[in-house]
Amino acid sequence: MKKMNGCAIKENTIVLTKAFAKLAYTPGTAEFRYLAELHKAFPDFPIVQRTASKNEDKEKFTDLSVDRMEKFIKWFKGEKELEEFQNAKAFYKGTAGYYGKMKKWFLDKYKKEYLNADFSKVNKPDEEKPAEAPTTEETTELANVA
Repeated sequence: MKKMNGCAIKENTIVLTKAFAKLAYTPGTAEFRYLAELHKAFPDFPIVQRTASKNEDKEKFTDLSVDRMEKFIKWFKGEKELEEFQNAKAFYKGTAGYYGKMKKWFLDKYKKEYLNADFSKVNKPDEEKPAEAPTTEETTELANVA
C-alpha cells in the first residue's frame, strides 16, 4: 500500500486532512481506495478529520501600524529611540515582509510598554500630538481667575 499525503495514523486513529477527506469521500478516487485499504488493515481505528487548533489567548495587535509604532516612540520614548526606529525602518524598507519585520522589531523592544501605554493622556492615538496653545492676554486672565 503506497503512502499518500493527507492521511496519517496517530494514536490508534486514522487522521485525514480536510482536502484528503473531501477526495476520500468520493467513490472511485485514489484517495477513496487508499482509505478503504487502510480501514481494512486497521478496522478498529476510527477515522477522523483533523481540525486546526486555534489559540484564543493569543495577543493580537490589529491596530499596530508602522505609523502607530512611530507615534508611540515619539510620545512615550526619547529622541535616541526614535532615531533607532528610523534606522530600523530604513534598514527594512523595500525588503520582503517589511511590516512583519518592523512589527517583530517593535514588539521585541516595546511590547510591555505598548500594552500598558495610556494613549488617553496624549489625545487620540491616531492623531498627531497636539502642540500647546500660544498664550494670549485673554487666556492668561482666564488662568488667573480660575
